[in-house]
Amino acid sequence: MKTTMSSFGNKKINFPTSYDLKIIVDSKVEETITRKEFEEIASTLEVPNYGWTSKLSKAGNYTSYTTRVMIKDQEIMDNLYSDLKKITGLKMAI
Repeated sequence: MKTTMSSFGNKKINFPTSYDLKIIVDSKVEETITRKEFEEIASTLEVPNYGWTSKLSKAGNYTSYTTRVMIKDQEIMDNLYSDLKKITGLKMAI
């Protein structure tokens, strides 16, 4: 696999790259819905992922989900973040 570099702010990203993706959604949305929507996006983009943890915010308004993803290039990363906006109740993806 070819290694490519991309700038992200002041940092360089070497592809392929693996990192923990955090998805923050309204806590009223059931985990099964969030996970299903994420898995459909990951499958379509062929983004391997594993591990799925969740944490409710202190006030109980939001739930954050974390999963490890493997991104092969900048185009996939851009498409992933664009598609994550479609997740029901999404507040932020980092």
